[in-house]
Amino acid sequence: MRVTTKEPRRAQKGRVRRLLRSARLVAHVGWTGSRADRERREIVEQHEDALGSELRLGVKFDLAYQGPPDAQCGADFLRDSRTFDVVVLHWIFVGWDELECARARPAIANHFAFALSDQHSADAWRRRLRRSGAERIYVFGGICEVSGSWLLDIPGYRKRYASFGTIYERAPATSTTCG
Repeated sequence: MRVTTKEPRRAQKGRVRRLLRSARLVAHVGWTGSRADRERREIVEQHEDALGSELRLGVKFDLAYQGPPDAQCGADFLRDSRTFDVVVLHWIFVGWDELECARARPAIANHFAFALSDQHSADAWRRRLRRSGAERIYVFGGICEVSGSWLLDIPGYRKRYASFGTIYERAPATSTTCG
């Protein structure tokens, strides 16, 4: 949305406030800015557009960031307490102790910079993803990466597989009223 100078300043401020209130917040976890990350972001945006949901604001968690903690770069998602409308997991390394990773290590170890939170575990990821409150969680990952088969089930979410990975959708609240 473009704010023009032909509008009175008060109208411009009201328009910006409405835009921010309707903004959907997305967390890109494992974001490095690579071409593959941008392609995954496009897949998610297309999927959300098809659902009638427009993503406007993004917070990026680059797990390999080595500088001081920053809300836009390098924050640890597992330690973060914010809620998001959508969470996208971009090929997050699970650690060398996984059997498949131990076998694949020689082939991939020299190609990627791996970083792990000190909170990293499947249980910690499930708890944090649930606390995120996201309507949808998109998981891009395969062998040696956080994936739907590694996470298994997240309480309060339904899991379904897509051509690009796994989508967890928040399950509707069940009614407990008796008739």
